[in-house]
Amino acid sequence: MKNAVNCRVLTGRLVLSMAELDSKLERCVDALCCRGCEAVSVFINELRAGQEFAEVAGLTVAERQRVLDELVSIMMPYEGKDKS
Repeated sequence: MKNAVNCRVLTGRLVLSMAELDSKLERCVDALCCRGCEAVSVFINELRAGQEFAEVAGLTVAERQRVLDELVSIMMPYEGKDKS
């Protein structure tokens, strides 16, 4: 779990809401964040479109919404920045 938490920190995320997420959702968010900013942006779009992918396959609709909310929060500092 240490590496996953480090991935969140490396993405610029202030780890404030970890207590709000249960461990299953926290592991999911951490796993997605470890894939990098571009991948997280794709995951956000897929979740918004209601698509299912391996990392969220076992989650309820409500849990997927919580993961989506957390990912959007994580990516806020990067919105509008040039990806070059």
